[in-house]
Amino acid sequence: MASVCIPVQNSSVEVRVDLDQLPGDASDIIYILKAEQTPIHLWLTIAREYFKQGKIEQFLQILEEGSSPEIDEYYADVGYERIVILNALGAYYSYLGKTETNQREKEE
Repeated sequence: MASVCIPVQNSSVEVRVDLDQLPGDASDIIYILKAEQTPIHLWLTIAREYFKQGKIEQFLQILEEGSSPEIDEYYADVGYERIVILNALGAYYSYLGKTETNQREKEE
């Protein structure tokens, strides 16, 4: 069973998140990610797992929160790392565009 550990700020405690048992509502995960200023790579790991499970709405919710202007206050010193989130979001929308184009071509 794959999991990630989210370090709790100012503590030696970690919150363990089982990737195969992610909640249907990503809001709770996003709250923890923000509150603990979780490293960006864990945001992406969790988002990617939602995608693998076919939970596209949650996948997008995490990526959109991770790339929102509000996040700047939490991650002002790691702006470069946030590019990974933007790249993932861009790749998803590029994939959607390509899929729609291919579907239209097949219909014609």
